[in-house]
Amino acid sequence: MKPNTLFWVGCVASYFEKNIAISTVKILRQTGDIFTFLGVNEGCCGYPLLATGYRDEFVDEAKNNIKKISALGVKKLVTICPACYKTFRETYPQIIGSLPLEVTHISEYITSLIRASKIKFREMLMTVTYHDPCHLGRYMGLYNPPRDVISSIPGIKLVEMNRNKTDAHCCGAGGGLTFAFPLLSKKIATTRVKRDVLPTNAEALITSCPACVQYLKFGMIKAVRPKAKRMKVLDLVELVAQALGS
Repeated sequence: MKPNTLFWVGCVASYFEKNIAISTVKILRQTGDIFTFLGVNEGCCGYPLLATGYRDEFVDEAKNNIKKISALGVKKLVTICPACYKTFRETYPQIIGSLPLEVTHISEYITSLIRASKIKFREMLMTVTYHDPCHLGRYMGLYNPPRDVISSIPGIKLVEMNRNKTDAHCCGAGGGLTFAFPLLSKKIATTRVKRDVLPTNAEALITSCPACVQYLKFGMIKAVRPKAKRMKVLDLVELVAQALGS
């Protein structure tokens, strides 16, 4: 049978936070859907090009991506990266026209699996806090799906930061800032951890963005020097994969 779902991995999960991609595959295998991915043929969604002013190059990349995806005949694209999600779902249709498939973020996808009783979680006794990625929250309005997933795991207690949802501070990784001002990006990440994350006294910091995971890990290292006292920093899919068990 031909696959009906494409897992778009994204650059950060492909090259830096690989366990996020592995965890996502574990979740997708629970669904019964036949899925595929582009592997070495997957390029960038093009967001960094557009964010840094290379519009023509972005258009070329976007058209090339749609050509490769269309050849697969899939009906749905699932992505773990909020920037990829916004780019495929909103920016592509605005610039190159409507897409021949549905685009969904992994937090929405997992929420639909829970509602359809396609996945079941084991109990995890843990207190967590949640960081809202800028592209997922302020840009695309997805505040509830990640929280719904977290709250559906037995034993998990979610403690909100004072600055959350529309008031959440950036992790420092977005908008091309990492390319132009890498030191500033890391300073923003460290400030987010010190001012907002640590006061929750949670055991783990959860987010739903590979780039946020990457930078908040750095911020945690800078903010908390004793390794034993650092919070775990996990993507939502890593938490879900743990809750699914073996």
